[in-house]
Order: sequence, then C-alpha cells, then structure tokens
Amino acid sequence: MRCDGAHRGAELSLALRDDSGAPVVGARVLLGASPEGISPRLAGGIVPAFPPPLEARSDPAGRAQLAGLETGKFPLVVWAEGFVPHVETLALDEGERRDLEVTLERGARIHGRVVTAEGAPLPIAQVAVHVGREPEDTQVELSPQGEFELTGLQPGEVDVDCGG
Repeated sequence: MRCDGAHRGAELSLALRDDSGAPVVGARVLLGASPEGISPRLAGGIVPAFPPPLEARSDPAGRAQLAGLETGKFPLVVWAEGFVPHVETLALDEGERRDLEVTLERGARIHGRVVTAEGAPLPIAQVAVHVGREPEDTQVELSPQGEFELTGLQPGEVDVDCGG
C-alpha cells in the first residue's frame, strides 16, 4: 500500500480521543486488507493479514499519521488496550489529505478463573469469547492461579468458552 513514483499518495491524520475527550496514547492504527479482512478484536496485537496493513501508533497528543497511501477502499482499525476497537472502511483519493477524529469507547471487562473439575487452578487453557455467533479472535494468558482478564470488549451479552 505504499506508493512510489510520480503519483501523490494520500495522507491520513488521526486525532484519537476517549469518551471524555482525553488523548489516547499508544493506540494502534492499522490500514490495510487481508483475504478475510482485519479482525476487529486484534487480540494480543496479532493481525493475520496479507499483505500486512500499514501501522502507526498514536503519540502523547493522541495523534497518528500515515502517508504515501494508495487510492482505494481500505479497512481502518484503531485499537487500544481497554477500548472497543473502532472499525470502518475508508475510501482514499490520489493526493487526498484526510483528517479524521476517532472517539474510542471504554470496553467491557471480564475477569475469570479456570479450574479443573476438582477446583484446582488450570495454568494453561484457551479462553474464547463469543459475541452472537461469531467468536472473537481472543487469546489470554492465565496466571498461575488460573485467572484471566479480558478488556476492551463490546458491551452486551457474551459467551465465554475455555478448554485445557
């Protein structure tokens, strides 16, 4: 998605704020596509995408920039720990300079503990969150006591599955 040569690539400048108006520092901004699209969950910072998306991080003022972008429609994902990911599709024109303000909403939090049938903590397990029929791409590390915490979830009803 980077551009070389004679044509002018598009530029994207983002201002990232939380719902109180404070800047969101260190948020990941991803612009790009994969055959299946970009997972809006981005658990653990892993994004399986081909080609890999362009990435920027927000600075202490909550600003992030991407330059030299190809024209076309691309998925944009903005993700920060503890916030619900912001996902939208951007259409960029050649030479366009786009300023975009994004407000990230604080996400829901789930804290739990994985134990055996006898009640002993299970230090290794896979925990999956399901919203509706779609599983979110989520992996968590368990503490030695089998405890986990998931943050930045979309508010609402979810199902949590785990296996060891």
